[in-house]
Amino acid sequence: MSLASDQLTRVTTWRRDTGFAQPLRDMWTLVKFTNKTFTIVTSSLSVFHLKTTTKNGTIIWSGICIEILKALATALHFKYHLVLPPDGKWGSPEADGSWNGMVGMVKRGDVDWALGKFTVTNIRDTVVDYTSPFWYESALIVMKKPTSDGLLLYLGPFRQDVWFLLLLSVPVTTAIIAAANYGETHMEETRNAPKLNTICSTCFWLVFGAMFQQGSQWSPRLNATRIMVACWWFFVIVVAATYTGNLMAVLAVPKTVYPVQSLRELAEQSTYKYGTTAGAAIYTLIGKSTFDVYQKMWQRSVKYDENNVKSHAEGIRKVKKGNYIYLGEMTGVAPLIYDDCQFAVAKETFFPSSFAFVMPENSPYLPAFNKIINNLLETGLIERWRAQYYPRDVCSSIRESEMSVPDPATVKDTLGAFVLLFAGTFLATFVLAFEFKFSFIHVLKCIRSFVKRKDIDTESTATTKHDKRQHQTINLNYG
Repeated sequence: MSLASDQLTRVTTWRRDTGFAQPLRDMWTLVKFTNKTFTIVTSSLSVFHLKTTTKNGTIIWSGICIEILKALATALHFKYHLVLPPDGKWGSPEADGSWNGMVGMVKRGDVDWALGKFTVTNIRDTVVDYTSPFWYESALIVMKKPTSDGLLLYLGPFRQDVWFLLLLSVPVTTAIIAAANYGETHMEETRNAPKLNTICSTCFWLVFGAMFQQGSQWSPRLNATRIMVACWWFFVIVVAATYTGNLMAVLAVPKTVYPVQSLRELAEQSTYKYGTTAGAAIYTLIGKSTFDVYQKMWQRSVKYDENNVKSHAEGIRKVKKGNYIYLGEMTGVAPLIYDDCQFAVAKETFFPSSFAFVMPENSPYLPAFNKIINNLLETGLIERWRAQYYPRDVCSSIRESEMSVPDPATVKDTLGAFVLLFAGTFLATFVLAFEFKFSFIHVLKCIRSFVKRKDIDTESTATTKHDKRQHQTINLNYG
């Protein structure tokens, strides 16, 4: 028997002084793979194993998983042929116990193994084996960013309860200042005292104008009124500074209120439909889990076929149309939304997972695959391929800035200003009562003095009249 040179493959070298360059076990591993052609099933997934077709019909595969496959083929000297799953699914159990998708093809022996970013799950591990994980990540909740209401944007710096207290403080403060001013003018200028409606109008525009940093020509004379006006001005300065700061932040980067921020909020709401990739690990997780949130999600939306899609790209297109939220792995979804800032991602991630290739149970090739994949991780090659294939996230800074916009100020945030106003009101009331007491005593003295003077004048007038009458009687007698 004769062998051509192209049928031989060098598996090691031997030297007289050192012997074989590698252990016999590794040599037999290479012999086991040499000239072996694997039929591998995969699907098209951005960044990891993307299928593109040129104008002349040539199919080109690229991505992180393809780079790992090339490294495996080079190190173990095997060839491969890539095929697509007929149903386009990753693999999940059917009602009759069979498996669909790529996992089902590996289990039935239709292909040698499956290449892709397969989520390692317990239910899949019962029918197939996994290689060493080459990737770790969580799943995302992707939605379309809602548009903000520009007409009410100026109300954003404060919450509703703060606005209510601010509106309430204006008439209350006006009433207190007007009452003090009314008492002051009617005690000191009884005849020329202004009417009550005039006093209220003057005090209202003093209080209202102060909120817009505008002064008034009227200045109070009572100490109580001065204290009240000073406290009101200090209160207005604090509130205006808080409002201006929050408003500038809101105008610079308008805060977006997302429909949901967690799985529980997603399960409780009924406005948006939601789903994931049919047959993927997330789909199986939600359908088989005993966790109450997942069960509620399954019953309300995920179990219906019209709410699920065949790929991440289809899910993102469905989100873009509106009223739909997509659940998907981070690396499958993120590249599709990195350069489109109309999408939003919830704060909460879920289903932290590891990802690996799928092999038949008890595959003799698994140890060799694991060793090389671990070497690729240790040398940093997979991280290098990540930097090469991952697109730049141009919207992350915008999403982070939207998250960092300060929340509307609450009563707790402005509590110090309201406490100051209440304390000033109490102090002004106390001083006003004190001043009224002494003013009232002074008025009583004035009234008593006036009454006495009136009595003296009356007596004097009566005496004068009596003298005149007597004088007239004397004159008549002499006449």
